[in-house]
Amino acid sequence: MVYSPLTLGCDRANVARGMESPFNRRVRLMTPVVLRAAGACHGDPFCGSQASDCRHARLAGGHVAPSYQTSVNKKPFVTEVIRSRKGRKSSLGLTPLTPSVERRAGVLVLIRHGESEFNKQDRFTGLKDPPLTTNGVREAIAAGRTLQSKGFHCDIAFTSKLKRAQQSLQLILRELHARSVPVFDDAALNERNYGELAGLTRDAARARWGEAQVHQWRRSYDVAPPGGESLAMTAARTMPFFDERVRPLLATGKRVLIVAHGNSVRSIVMSLDRLTPEQIVNVSFATGTILIYRLDVLGMIVERTEIPVSRHA
Repeated sequence: MVYSPLTLGCDRANVARGMESPFNRRVRLMTPVVLRAAGACHGDPFCGSQASDCRHARLAGGHVAPSYQTSVNKKPFVTEVIRSRKGRKSSLGLTPLTPSVERRAGVLVLIRHGESEFNKQDRFTGLKDPPLTTNGVREAIAAGRTLQSKGFHCDIAFTSKLKRAQQSLQLILRELHARSVPVFDDAALNERNYGELAGLTRDAARARWGEAQVHQWRRSYDVAPPGGESLAMTAARTMPFFDERVRPLLATGKRVLIVAHGNSVRSIVMSLDRLTPEQIVNVSFATGTILIYRLDVLGMIVERTEIPVSRHA
């Protein structure tokens, strides 16, 4: 049953005189509490007047909503209603809501995977799936040790479907003593598709298409190589994934680790750092690079740290 404000209005005078009927008292106790601003009338649950101007407050003995400064334990007086049943009686309990400023801020760590066999051979990798080199293993271990030395504790981790990123993530988690944390792999975090460039050395690609054209394909925002993806096309899959899966975790104070690829990381950084297509052209990350973002409770970045990891660490 739903009770309207009029249900209470019919018995206000009796409440003030202490002559309220048992039925109306039960109705009043079961009616949801209406939250009011500090200084508002508490003599009537649906009155929005200031206490100094309201007859309900005078009838009820002048009770006024407490201000923030005089609240218990200096916390906001906003409350939530908790209903419980004791036998056949209904009762209302009020508990203070935890202020949002007490939530832990989120931490995001982005890492480009360690050196792969194609990186060592200076080949375009894209969706090709070579393993890590010995130096790549060292880079991943060094990244994990760096995070461990900084006191980073991982709550959840994401990576791509490609083995060089997955291998790097497992090595990092081992150094963090966090191999039991939830890990999710998703194709949205894969490296950009280099199309006809994939598997070619950079020298071979330059000889075929020219240095300027190859550089444009590598670093531009919206120009794709033949049969491949541009950075804009890569962002079209990485950012919806990031917004839907990662941002909500950061908003609740989680510490999130993402181990991915040069261009999937670039596309996320472009959004986080609010870079223009012209600015992102000059941004690149070596294998093993660590990016740490600390966010406040509103999701705004308050600190950004970039840590290059030595290939021979």
